[in-house]
Amino acid sequence: MSLVSLEKFVGNSHLVQRLRARSLPQASLFTGPDGVGKQTLALSLAAERNCRDKCEKRPCGSCSSCIKIAGGNHPDILLFQPEKRLIRIDEMRRMNKEVQFRPFEGRVRVFVVDQAETMTPEAANSILKTLEEPPETSRIILVSAFPHRLLPTVRSRCQQFSFLSLKREEIRSFLTEQAIDGDTELRCALARGSIGTALELNLKE
Repeated sequence: MSLVSLEKFVGNSHLVQRLRARSLPQASLFTGPDGVGKQTLALSLAAERNCRDKCEKRPCGSCSSCIKIAGGNHPDILLFQPEKRLIRIDEMRRMNKEVQFRPFEGRVRVFVVDQAETMTPEAANSILKTLEEPPETSRIILVSAFPHRLLPTVRSRCQQFSFLSLKREEIRSFLTEQAIDGDTELRCALARGSIGTALELNLKE
């Protein structure tokens, strides 16, 4: 899983500040273009809430909790993604069951459903009650670049946070800091506001 200190998160600073300053809604929907950091922010917020370090720049990335989350094996942070392009009802039933448990190690349990629009209708309908009444110690974050494909009954049960495309200078700064190979300016020009796209471009000779 990809984690980043919220101090260093690139782009959409208004959303980062808003989400840091308050408790996570019990059911959220992160929307916006692919490659702008929706899943990364969801997981980083989950890590921040459970980080064991007392420093201000959380998640620290080095405490036992952050290491487990980055490795995908923290018992309180679960990521659901499509398998063969779909998220099926069995996975969402598993989430419904897991949501009911109190945190095993952390302060709060966080469930991230990436590409939520790929849920089958049966899977989406199965989580409606969970979205509406999750336990106090659990948070659910749906992530989608195509929220219009979600059932209206799913969208209405979530507080939506809309991500914007990144500015060219934000992408340039990220590529420079990460020392990404290839023509940085060309990557920025072709990225269309998406770090994910900028990284995927094959510009090596």
